[in-house]
Amino acid sequence: MAILGHYGGLGSLCKLRKLVGSGFPAQERAAADGLLAVLPEAAGIMGGSCLIPAEWRRDPLLLEMGLRLTFSALVDADHLDTAAHFVGPAGSPVTPAADMSDLVRRFETCRSAALAGSPATEVNVLRGELYDAAVRGASGPPGLYRLPAPTGSGKTMTAAAFALHHAARHGQARIIVAVPFVTITEQNAQVYRDLLGPDVVLEHHSAVDQEGRRSKLGAENWDAPFVVTTTVQLFDSLFGRMPARSRKLHRLANAVIVLDEVQSLPAPLLVPILDGLRLLTEHFGTTVLLASATQPAFQHLAVWRRQQITDLVADPVAIYERLRRVRYEWWLDPKPTAAEVADRVAEQPQALVVVNTVADAREMFGLLAERAPGVVRHLSTRMCPAHRRAVLAEVRRLLADDEP
Repeated sequence: MAILGHYGGLGSLCKLRKLVGSGFPAQERAAADGLLAVLPEAAGIMGGSCLIPAEWRRDPLLLEMGLRLTFSALVDADHLDTAAHFVGPAGSPVTPAADMSDLVRRFETCRSAALAGSPATEVNVLRGELYDAAVRGASGPPGLYRLPAPTGSGKTMTAAAFALHHAARHGQARIIVAVPFVTITEQNAQVYRDLLGPDVVLEHHSAVDQEGRRSKLGAENWDAPFVVTTTVQLFDSLFGRMPARSRKLHRLANAVIVLDEVQSLPAPLLVPILDGLRLLTEHFGTTVLLASATQPAFQHLAVWRRQQITDLVADPVAIYERLRRVRYEWWLDPKPTAAEVADRVAEQPQALVVVNTVADAREMFGLLAERAPGVVRHLSTRMCPAHRRAVLAEVRRLLADDEP
């Protein structure tokens, strides 16, 4: 099935049976005989025992996952072999395996430098405790892990530290961080580039313009030690059938997958997603870390009821209590108008207003611009990534200088 689909995509088993059962035309049989004449090892394989592992044959879901990974490896090898033919042996398109222990040292050094001089506030102390707990937990065996970490607790750095230490300890080949929203993916990727270097981190999603031959090749098959992508890219590869989309799937084996904001996984697709992750962790050397401030109770679903999930935080409730930094006030009765909200916001020296739609954001920006001319900044998913980054950089500067 993998060979049959390596141009047109994976088909169905009944299609394969029909093709084999109808016999091969004389021209195709002659081509097959010619191939076997120059590849005697192929003839030996065809005449030998079944290539499919016995364990796969006992579980149809495992068999399908194994087939998908085999298909991915075949398609990727075909592309790489073609590329090597054109560039020559000296220009191999395959990236050498990363030294994960070296990446851990690089990460820890850059993190220490970035945090040098930070005041020992309660929030910073708690971030350090959470970080240390995740690093300790990285010594556990490959499998399913959970990082319940409230907003503002340094989850981005902590999740990466767990993944790097865990991969170094268990000889895993790469870390894949998947985030549901492109805007967060961009921010996380920049944090990881600052800590590990642009030569290590591959950012792959619809808003990235891959520059350079090596970067483009890496995006096609995730041939990089640290990949930052979207959950759409990840699960399109896991459940797709076309060669280009499936080509990077085999990179999930022997890897650490960090699912950030895991509560945003699409509910109608949860069962196949969780079952796919289960198969990867049980049979293909993969570790999955579920990171979120609002952890869903996946262990109560039948598909994960027998799975062992290790919590990296012993008492998450205590952490949430210690990080309680806001007071909620429900302004419901009477329901305020946008103008009334703008009036209250304009009284504050600094404020953040989050609304539901692009149209709401445009309206609120106009109302605030009338009340506080020159100090209002607007962010929207309608903006291109470069524009968003520029606005966020300006906002950070204003906050640091205590400007309105």
